Amino acid sequence: FLVMLPRSPCEQSLADNEKDGVPTEDKVAEILEAIPCKRDSEAGVISIALDQSGEFQAQKLPLLLAPRSSVSVSLATGAQLSDSWQGHFAVFGDDQATIAAAVNKLKVGTNTRIIGRGEDYVILAPNSP
Repeated sequence: FLVMLPRSPCEQSLADNEKDGVPTEDKVAEILEAIPCKRDSEAGVISIALDQSGEFQAQKLPLLLAPRSSVSVSLATGAQLSDSWQGHFAVFGDDQATIAAAVNKLKVGTNTRIIGRGEDYVILAPNSP
């Protein structure tokens, strides 16, 4: 019924230090596992909500990843940042077609790949040079 908050892959994350043991959803573990933690040059995470149901997840993710650099923005803002962004994108929404369209918009002019996918989210990461 209740699932314990998984340990974040990043050292000293909010999930590890302050929220250890807080009930949450199974997909949080999948999302945290999909976003690797680079020790030397941690890439940030931009989370994007495509609809009202994704809004909660998009705003919660930066809190779970703290102290890692992360922020929740609109799709329009994410698309503007995508050509210069070197980190990950987490896109949340109810409809797979809407998520696919958003991913295509974010991938224009970038060198990214999908590293994680669930029924209501997709995680994009930059390709290694």
